[in-house]
Amino acid sequence: MGTLQKTLLSLLLIAFAAMGAGRARAEHEEAAEESDEAAKAPEVRLHAEDDAESDAESQAGSSAESGAESEPPLYRAHGERPRGITALQPGDVSVATTRIELGDRLASGEELREVLAEIPSARISSSGGDGQYATLGLRGTEFNHSVVLLDDMRLSGPDTGAFDLSQLPMSAFDAVEVYRGGAPSIYGITPIGGALRLIPALGGKDRIRASVGGGSFGSVRAELGTRVSHGKFRFAADAGVARSKNDYPYLDDGNTAFDRSDDIERRRENADFLRGHGLLAADFRHKNTTIDAKALMIGLGRGEPGAASKRTQHSRTNLHHAFFLLGVRHHGEISEGRAYRLRLAIASGLERRRFSDVFGELGQAPVDTDDRVRVVLLRGAASVDITRFFELNTSLNAHLDRLSPEDALAHQQVFPGARDTLSATVEARFHGRLGSVPVEARPSVHLGWSRASAPGFDATDAPMTESRAFLPSFRLGLAAGVHRSLSLVGSVYEGARTPTLLELFGNRARFLPNPKLIPERALGGDAGFVARVQRDRLVFSLESRAFALRMRELIDVYTVSAQGLVKAYNRGEATIVGAELGARLEAFDHLRIIVAMHGLKTNHETGRELPNRPRFIALSRAEGFSGPLSKLVFDIAGFAEVNHIGGTFFDPSNLIVYTPRTHLDVGIRAELFARGLSLYLTVRDLLDERGMDFARSPLPGRRLSFTLSYQTEL
Repeated sequence: MGTLQKTLLSLLLIAFAAMGAGRARAEHEEAAEESDEAAKAPEVRLHAEDDAESDAESQAGSSAESGAESEPPLYRAHGERPRGITALQPGDVSVATTRIELGDRLASGEELREVLAEIPSARISSSGGDGQYATLGLRGTEFNHSVVLLDDMRLSGPDTGAFDLSQLPMSAFDAVEVYRGGAPSIYGITPIGGALRLIPALGGKDRIRASVGGGSFGSVRAELGTRVSHGKFRFAADAGVARSKNDYPYLDDGNTAFDRSDDIERRRENADFLRGHGLLAADFRHKNTTIDAKALMIGLGRGEPGAASKRTQHSRTNLHHAFFLLGVRHHGEISEGRAYRLRLAIASGLERRRFSDVFGELGQAPVDTDDRVRVVLLRGAASVDITRFFELNTSLNAHLDRLSPEDALAHQQVFPGARDTLSATVEARFHGRLGSVPVEARPSVHLGWSRASAPGFDATDAPMTESRAFLPSFRLGLAAGVHRSLSLVGSVYEGARTPTLLELFGNRARFLPNPKLIPERALGGDAGFVARVQRDRLVFSLESRAFALRMRELIDVYTVSAQGLVKAYNRGEATIVGAELGARLEAFDHLRIIVAMHGLKTNHETGRELPNRPRFIALSRAEGFSGPLSKLVFDIAGFAEVNHIGGTFFDPSNLIVYTPRTHLDVGIRAELFARGLSLYLTVRDLLDERGMDFARSPLPGRRLSFTLSYQTEL
């Protein structure tokens, strides 16, 4: 029996095993019932009168989108879509969107990389255990092709590379949303792969929550969070600390992938990490206006252990990140049935990253960098109903980056760099009926302009030049409700990524400049369906899409000398085609099953596969809930999860094969003795499969995690 067949069999077995545990808790049952009733309601017709329930639907859409109980939606003047177009999330139904609520997770000690594995077509790359560098790739694109948003402001910049997920604590957020294949145009971004949106914990009932935990290989963590409200004011805060030695055993292949005679088991060294975080969020509402503020502060220090066969003793990374946001939202009506919304925001960020490899353990040349990135973001967005069937959305964004690099071991002076990026997006939303079929169309145009510069001279004493880029792009999203429980959806879009300042101007040390680099571009599209069925206390949702992407002017870094000097080049074109599927079943308050899977076929213009793109990834998790059993046992819940990652290649030449792996995780949560007091026990990689990650870093194998948590309403 092949690997794929074994995986599918495992998915079926775990689903049937969980069905015996009883029904899953359906947190969204009430909202689902409202949605089902809404689907039966009469449809808005072109040039017909507005639906009387549109304002109520707007409020419901807002609650799911922003995490607030009554906050109007970030965009869409009314917030309604034509009745009969089935959607799993509020907002633009044509965008492939998955939202994961973080407030009722069953696993202990989860990191964000483990949560995002539930997203169809997501692949997570890390350098080993907890707290190590981790990034998100979507639909087979590069990891720096995904954008990270805090609320509606960009947290990741074009000059910070792929965003390091290990610095983001899961407890600080209520939910995450992942947009695959582009993003809603209102955010003013045009990613090649997609976007991750972080939604701070600000809505819901007043509460306080504290937790402590630990686990294998020296893992320890503690968190404290609260949310309170008084009249028109709401406030939330979360703080925590986590650390781990990550000294797990692994198999060292001696850097001879084809010769197993020299393989030896070792303990992972220099893989420890320590992270602290704090998040503050607040808003104040007065009539139709809301003022909101957020502050996120992160400190992270860790060893950089290197690949399995290239151990390190001294290489380390220290990162400090602070991000502050202040914004205002306002909504109202121009006339009866003609609503509008406005959003203005300013944000500032500072990231300081020090990387020390003074003995050249990771590269061929020693480095000791201390880079600082300062960012200022300005944002304005508006949405207005022009007619009953036509809505106009616009956004303006300014992104000002300042990079101050420093390398104590550089042979020449390292100069600062700057980038200014301006963008404007205009989207028209048409909604109504064509005959008896409810439809929605969202054509949009995005205009971006970027200028990057660095003073001084390059390594050959030639004067540096500016790099300018004009990036027009577009998106067209379509949706049609062919049945009250089934919608057909699709989109065509163009994405872009500008070269970083490091890629353009180097660092006058190991990284050579190439100011002739041009932005990466991609043209993509997807088509599929979204289905949602509710029958009494049974809710089933399913989404499936086929997608294709053609990327050109790809940027890659090559070693250009025996001394380890590297340089970035535009290296050609590549195509990606694939299909993704996500499903969720909630039944009778005792059973919840989640399935996510995708398959890919990639091809570089050289005729080889793109490296680190598994051809097939599948995840299935079954969760069972007992409900109250006695006066002292309020709930016992458990889960089992199977995660299979298929084969691929480690290298662009397709010589070194990545062996497929399948991991099984299990866990239990018991709410005992007092309401809100819970004990979590989780075993990751129960069968101790271990294996390697895409970065050729050994995985920790079987490990235990436990958490004691207490939560009470205020």
